[in-house]
Amino acid sequence: MTSPVGDRIIGRHDVITAQMGWTNHFVTGERKSDLAVRYLEPHHIRRLTDGGPDDPQYVIALCPNCHREVHSGVEGEKKNRDFQSVVADKEGN
Repeated sequence: MTSPVGDRIIGRHDVITAQMGWTNHFVTGERKSDLAVRYLEPHHIRRLTDGGPDDPQYVIALCPNCHREVHSGVEGEKKNRDFQSVVADKEGN
């Protein structure tokens, strides 16, 4: 992502990664400057299917495994609530 919205979402990913204690990142074979490119998927913390808005304020970036875990894992709903708290703290809401 190389836009102000993308940068904002990536910034949230970095905060979430630190707060959740995650250390592994799924990286692609691409390189941007001297950095490996992380492969991330957008995740709406207020699901569109539940009437949530399609607004960058409610989107975070997750690696594919974490994204699937949020949608299908036994702790998925709890993790999504945790993500909502992290975003609210970071955004000052």
